[in-house]
Amino acid sequence: MRTHEYVVCLNDDLWEVCLNGRLLSAQPTRREALNVADILAHGAALRGQRSKILADIVDGRGTVELPTIEPEAQGA
Repeated sequence: MRTHEYVVCLNDDLWEVCLNGRLLSAQPTRREALNVADILAHGAALRGQRSKILADIVDGRGTVELPTIEPEAQGA
């Protein structure tokens, strides 16, 4: 199963949320960008898609990977 990677990074004083190199959102704070990425990833899970969020560390020393968000179990 393919895993969608939502990337949160700082660019020109805005925190961007991207998927497959496509800009989905730009927010003034990292927290707000992470919230947007979380909402998008959980929406994807409801559609049966696995997702994860990769976020730049504020001081630019690397990236943190949040736990993978698995698809919702399908009811019988």
